[in-house]
Amino acid sequence: MFDSPVVLLAFLAIGIVLFFVLQKIEKQMKLSVSKSDSLVDDFFAVFVLSLQPLVYISLVLLAGTFTLDMSDSMGRIRDGLILVLGTYQVVVTVTKIGEFIFQHTKNTDRYEKKLLNIFSNLFAFVAWIIAILFVLSNFGVNISALLAGFGIGGIAVAFALQNILRDLFSYLTILLDEPVREGDIVEVDGQEGTIKHIGIKTTRLKATGGEEIVIPNSTITSQDLVNYGTAKKRRVSFSLFLEHANAQTKLTKLPKQFETLISSIEGLEFKSCYIKSITAAGIELATIYYVKNRNFTLHRETRTELNLAIHKLFVKEKIKLVKAEIVANQ
Repeated sequence: MFDSPVVLLAFLAIGIVLFFVLQKIEKQMKLSVSKSDSLVDDFFAVFVLSLQPLVYISLVLLAGTFTLDMSDSMGRIRDGLILVLGTYQVVVTVTKIGEFIFQHTKNTDRYEKKLLNIFSNLFAFVAWIIAILFVLSNFGVNISALLAGFGIGGIAVAFALQNILRDLFSYLTILLDEPVREGDIVEVDGQEGTIKHIGIKTTRLKATGGEEIVIPNSTITSQDLVNYGTAKKRRVSFSLFLEHANAQTKLTKLPKQFETLISSIEGLEFKSCYIKSITAAGIELATIYYVKNRNFTLHRETRTELNLAIHKLFVKEKIKLVKAEIVANQ
């Protein structure tokens, strides 16, 4: 082993060089956090910015003491310092990353921003408690009683906040897995609409009638969900029930006439039109077409235009529909 202050000076020099190198990197990382589109790059930038100069220089200097002859007591002091400083740096980095995740969550609601800030502080508090217990345990302190107390308290808190925590974890699932995004047209739990806002506890949809639908995040992650936002076009199907008294020659021409009507409307793509069934209620004429754009506004406007065109055709051809109550009773 070496017994010379030259070794310590060499390690101190390494620490100082590391300081200047990291300072230069940190300047670039500060720009990276604000401009980067990559989550991995952002996490790396937060990691670099979380490094504490005094801590890593001290750790490098303490590492140099391993080359020196030291008494057992001094060695234990050194190991203790390394443990405390290393744990401190890890907790600072972890809390900075947690803070970054919470603060960069997309939301515009003031209440939700406050709630995210609370969760960020709670995360930091838990991280520091775990770090303190870890250090005490390595210093030979019996922490069993403390762990038992924290365990009982944690169970009580988790039980009291189980609904909030369930929706929070569902929210994180939505953010990470991205089954839906704002602007998507979805159908979930029998409700259909456009996603306007994804909050911490609930997701808000704008229904076709303009009303707002509020759905818990846990419902989105646990129920069957249909996302029309990923489709390039929207499939539409409907059936009309015609009276048996309509002339067969008129019925024969209807599929071709419907094809002409649908193809003449911009944004629609004809699929099929056929006599699906003949029942006591009437003759079922089934029609399928596609809206070329997934936008629900286009679907609504073209559906109105098509319905008016069908009504005009039926009036012209004197085609009679079965009464609604008769169809409903079948």
